[in-house]
Amino acid sequence: MIRRIALVSGCVALSALAFGGKAHAQSVDVDFNGVVTPTCMAANVVNGVTKVPTLPTLNLPVLSSDPADDPGASFGRFDLSCNGDADITINPPTVLPSSVATASTANYGASLKDGTIDIATAVKGGAPGTATVVGPLVNKTFDVHQWVNNGAVPLPSGNYDYRVNLNIVAK
Repeated sequence: MIRRIALVSGCVALSALAFGGKAHAQSVDVDFNGVVTPTCMAANVVNGVTKVPTLPTLNLPVLSSDPADDPGASFGRFDLSCNGDADITINPPTVLPSSVATASTANYGASLKDGTIDIATAVKGGAPGTATVVGPLVNKTFDVHQWVNNGAVPLPSGNYDYRVNLNIVAK
């Protein structure tokens, strides 16, 4: 019996020596997954200023934010950053309560400009205008032009206050 125990103990000891010095290599894969959702951010919003054009060739009962019509006028503007394409929808201007104008006073509208090009327009009583811009964009400046046109009838004196709403949807 002692012989058997000694024999088994010796085998166990030899097995430990035989396998104890060998390293068992193993590898694992660790995967990562992330999703970047389409996003846009508007910044540096600047309100525009409409003026009655002073250029003699225009001589119409209008207000315009185009500096080419009057040096005191200015487009509204904003900077847009997107990690991809985006749809920008310009809605018809809204007459603000502080305005002497009412929704029926005159024809009015607004356009979204990319540089000197109108890319979307919306007018009183009309549908919103939509433009697709190709991204990515980093602080790309867009201008907003707003105007009031009363045809041949002079505009009554007072403040004309409008708000132009733009919806930006990242794609």
